[in-house]
Amino acid sequence: MSRSFPLTLPASPLPFENVLSSLHTIGGIMLPPGASLAPYPGNPRRRDYATRRTFVLTSPGEAPRLLTIGRDLSLLRDRHQAFSQSLPALAAKPLLFKSTPERDYFLREFIEGKTIDELVGLGELTAEQALTHSAAVQRILEATTEPSDINAATGEARQVFQQLATISSINAFDHAVLRDVIAPSVYAGLEKTAPQTRWTNGDFTPRNLIIDPSGHPRLIDYEFAARTHFFAEDMWRWRTFSSVPISAGAASDPSAESEAPPWLEMFFWSKQLLLSHHTILPDLAAEDAAHSIRQVTELARGSIPSFSSSHFLHALSAPTHRDETLNALQNEARELRDKIERMQNSRSWRLTAWLRAIRRRFHC
Repeated sequence: MSRSFPLTLPASPLPFENVLSSLHTIGGIMLPPGASLAPYPGNPRRRDYATRRTFVLTSPGEAPRLLTIGRDLSLLRDRHQAFSQSLPALAAKPLLFKSTPERDYFLREFIEGKTIDELVGLGELTAEQALTHSAAVQRILEATTEPSDINAATGEARQVFQQLATISSINAFDHAVLRDVIAPSVYAGLEKTAPQTRWTNGDFTPRNLIIDPSGHPRLIDYEFAARTHFFAEDMWRWRTFSSVPISAGAASDPSAESEAPPWLEMFFWSKQLLLSHHTILPDLAAEDAAHSIRQVTELARGSIPSFSSSHFLHALSAPTHRDETLNALQNEARELRDKIERMQNSRSWRLTAWLRAIRRRFHC
């Protein structure tokens, strides 16, 4: 195996030393002597970092497998299974799923190799070679394309905006922009397309594209896998969230899709806001949400005339004016407190205060 795993482990619903013994008790995972587990790296930004654990399970004479233990893994299993059935050349095979009252166990194939992200970072792969692998995977995904209709496409987008409307951490103004500006722009943009759907793993980035030992590109991470009308998000995510300088729109990659139009990019940022809200820790999700909202509003300013010329532009600056006014008042209050303190500490003020007290006492 090419990937290394940390020695430190997060808190777990199941003690590490009891994992192997528990596998024998749930049935179906019969392990020969010599079986071992190595912790698979998790994402400390995630809400479930301390309650879901993943291991690489090795047994003598068998290929490594990936084992995830945690609560409520059925949705992960369903998406993984559907994606694997549709794209067996790209995906890891699900092997076993067991659910118990305490926790679920999900066993699947482990894809060995290094990610594109690692290979480019180590200098073992050029940006042009990375793009070639990316394009090859996109062609396999494109083979699942099916025609659709505008009602289905609009319905998928509407579900995203309906879910966004339930997020309490988004302020009222941002909710209004998403509802009254961004959503109508997305619906109008869809009207100009010929809707199609195809499969995506839901997070197409260099971190989730592995080159296996035979040199073939494989995808990992199907937590958000779906058949979607918005599969152009694949290359948008590749460009936007790559930690290495890989441009999916490079001229050396003629098969790469062009950059998304503004209305579609606004929708992708809206989806990213929703994804962060559901998957990462609340404080971090709030930071991500603020960044996503900034991206959406900047795109709206440049592409939606009614946004920049209406009350929305004025409202967009309202929080800044409010904060500036509050800061000014706080500064004035501090200066006034300092002035009063200096007066009270001065000898002349104490003397005049004493004289005023005498006058009040004798009414003179």
